Amino acid sequence: PDVHFVNGLKGTRALMRKYGIADKPLYITEMGYATPAVCEEDIAAFMVRCYLYAWEDGVKFVIWHDVRCWKDYPPDYEMMSWDLTPRAHFTAYGVMTRELERAKMIRRIGMPLGTQVVFEFERRGVRIFAVWDREAVRGAVSRAWHVPLPAGRRAVLTDIQGAERTLLPDAGGKVTVFPAR
Repeated sequence: PDVHFVNGLKGTRALMRKYGIADKPLYITEMGYATPAVCEEDIAAFMVRCYLYAWEDGVKFVIWHDVRCWKDYPPDYEMMSWDLTPRAHFTAYGVMTRELERAKMIRRIGMPLGTQVVFEFERRGVRIFAVWDREAVRGAVSRAWHVPLPAGRRAVLTDIQGAERTLLPDAGGKVTVFPAR
C-alpha cells in the first residue's frame, strides 16, 4: 500500500539528513508493484498515490518499471502486456498526467474524515483535488466528503480510469464526493 511508499520516502530523507546530503535532489529511477501479489486495480491506485506523494516530497522524477512486457508471458510490473494491451495502471498514469499536466500542487489537506487523503492543485485558475480513502476496501463505500463550491460552479469527478461525472452543488453550495478506495 501507499503507506509503505510514504514510509520509504521518510526513511530516505532521514538518511540523507543523517549523512549531510539533505539538500541533494532525490530521483526514483525504478519502482513498481508486481502482480499477482497486488491486483491490477490496486496497482493503478497505488501508482497514482505514489506519484502524488513523491511530488509533494519534492522528488525530481519517478520512473515506473516497466512500460511493456517484453516476453510472451503474463505481465508483472509492466503497464502493457506483450500484445500492447494496456493494463489498469497504464490508463491511470495517462489520466493522472492529463488531469495534472502543468498543475501546481497547492497543499495536502488534512484528512477531513480521518481516513481520506486530499491533495489540492491549481491549473489556470481551476482547482483540482485528488482524493482517496486509505481504509475503504474493495466494494465498500467510503465516507462522503462535502466540498464547497463557489456560486455558479460545478465539479467534474474523474476516476483513475478516466470515467467522468458532473457533480452539481446541493442547496448548501456543496458537492458530495465518495473518495476512491
